[in-house]
Amino acid sequence: MSRIVEAPPNVVGELKTLMKIGYTLETSIADIIDNSVAAKAKKIEIEIPYSTENGEPFISIKDDGKGMTEKELISNMVIGCKDPDDERETGDLGRFGSGMKTASFSQARKLTVITKSKGQKLHGAVWDIDRIIKDNKWNLEVLSTKEVLEIELLNLSNKDESGTQIIWEKLERYSHEKDQRNNGVARILTDDINKIKDSISLLFHRYIKVEKEDKNDKKYKIKQIKVLMNDVPIEATDPYMRDFDGHEEAETTQLFMSEGTIDVKIHNIPHPSKLTAEQKSKVGGEKGYNTGQGFYIYRDKRLMIPGDWLGTHAAGVLGNRARVRVDIPSKMDHVYGTDVKKADFQFPLAFRQHLSRLGKVAKEAGKRDYVRRGRNAIDANTVWRIIQNQDEDTVSYRVKSDNDEVRDIMQRLDKEGQTRLAKFFIQLGNELPLDNILFFMANDSDKIKEYNDWEELLKESLDPVKEIENEH
Repeated sequence: MSRIVEAPPNVVGELKTLMKIGYTLETSIADIIDNSVAAKAKKIEIEIPYSTENGEPFISIKDDGKGMTEKELISNMVIGCKDPDDERETGDLGRFGSGMKTASFSQARKLTVITKSKGQKLHGAVWDIDRIIKDNKWNLEVLSTKEVLEIELLNLSNKDESGTQIIWEKLERYSHEKDQRNNGVARILTDDINKIKDSISLLFHRYIKVEKEDKNDKKYKIKQIKVLMNDVPIEATDPYMRDFDGHEEAETTQLFMSEGTIDVKIHNIPHPSKLTAEQKSKVGGEKGYNTGQGFYIYRDKRLMIPGDWLGTHAAGVLGNRARVRVDIPSKMDHVYGTDVKKADFQFPLAFRQHLSRLGKVAKEAGKRDYVRRGRNAIDANTVWRIIQNQDEDTVSYRVKSDNDEVRDIMQRLDKEGQTRLAKFFIQLGNELPLDNILFFMANDSDKIKEYNDWEELLKESLDPVKEIENEH
């Protein structure tokens, strides 16, 4: 007969697994901000030093949310303190009850949480990875009031009505670099600060700048939050570029699923030719304008997946204007559940089919401007002819032989010269650097220069001819 034995996980093995769960620094901090939003915070202050001149690197995240009692603090310091299948209050951006801990362990070997609820004094608790490994037990250090007040990085006061401060210390990402590069972490800290600001400005853009439609939403009215990085407010990044000329709202619809209603809105951002390089970089991130296309999946209006076709369509230049906003309420977590890092969703087949259809609509709407521009080019361009073969479904490009300049040159050549020039024009059409043109049209179209200095161009073009003549 079988028997049941208790087989708890190995403490150190479990801890090291949690440390390697796959968070980036940006997603870790976003997870902490989720807790602040759930705690009804109006102001969130992030502090990261730009250098290590005044001590070891640290990260502090403080909010003015409702805070916790000591009992609530101890409970929330436990891994998996909440059942992910429990229905959440709207606006509770948490999920597994593990985010604060796993996000922190992925970045720091020491996590300190200081908190204060209304009418209560300050409370604090510490998870120290080195102590856990040494003791081989989940021994949580609960601080006395005196010990809390002695914390050097304390930024919360008994005078505050309520709030919570998270402090990360013993940050491994900087300690290794410090050993290898003689305290050369200032550049990395600066890069990290900029990446974090960009991430927050996008993931929480609807909370930082609350649009009218979200203010009036009867299902979930967003309360505006102010996020500061080293005392400087972070501004929202609108991935739909609604304030720019050329933005189009293609379609608004609702998906009535058996589990609830999902709101969808299709946007087309302005054509890249209407944007500066800085604007395109802002909307497309480091990888450029072309990569921001696709679905923008929100959970209670917090952006979870920023721009991805999720396997329903291939990314391409003709669809790079399409942005599909998809709003999923947290009460549907049991069906559309996300992972611990909130980086992935498990979508049912029926919903994925809806996404595929919506993606097609979005790409077609965004493609019209490119098609229109292409047709205009046939009529306007005096040099190139665009040949569309409907039977073969192909497009090719040829120098127009009926161009006045070409015709005049041809008449001055003998038959052999005419043949050689015609072959060169065919080769010119076949060897257009299309990949390079497509890349710059999608990402940096403002860098494509139209030369008007004919004298300079003629000199450059004729120099090789003169060199050949001199050789002879």
